[in-house]
Amino acid sequence: MSNIKRYLEEISEDLGLDGEINETVLAEATRRMNVEVARNIIAGHLTFHDVSPDSYELIDGKEWEGEYGKAALLILIHEDPAASAHTNMDGAYNSGGDYSSYEKLMNDLKGCGLFMEQCTLWYSGIYADQALELH
Repeated sequence: MSNIKRYLEEISEDLGLDGEINETVLAEATRRMNVEVARNIIAGHLTFHDVSPDSYELIDGKEWEGEYGKAALLILIHEDPAASAHTNMDGAYNSGGDYSSYEKLMNDLKGCGLFMEQCTLWYSGIYADQALELH
C-alpha cells in the first residue's frame, strides 16, 4: 500500500469514516498539509531572524475560539515584539519601519498558495488561496 493511500486512510479513520476515501478526506488531507507547510514557513522565517520559539505561538485553526480568524488554517500569536517585528505591519512599523522581513514571509507563504491576514494587533490568521486547493 502506498504511503499516500495509508495517510488518507488514517485521516478517514480520524474522521470516523472507516477508511473510506472521499471528498471530505481529501479536503482534510489538503488542510493538514497546508497547516504543516505554513508552520514550517513561519517557524523557519522566525528562526532565521533569531526569534525564540517562546515569543510566538502557532495554533491549529480548528482549535481556535477567538473572535476573528475562525476560518483560518492556522493562527499565529505574535504579541511579543520580537515575533511581531517580522510577522505583521504594525510590528514592523513599531520596530523601526523595516517591512522587508514581513514582506519576505508574505511572499514565502504566497509561493505555497497561502496568505496571512492580521486579525488584531496580537494575532493573525493563515489561509489557503482557494484557487489552489487540491480537491
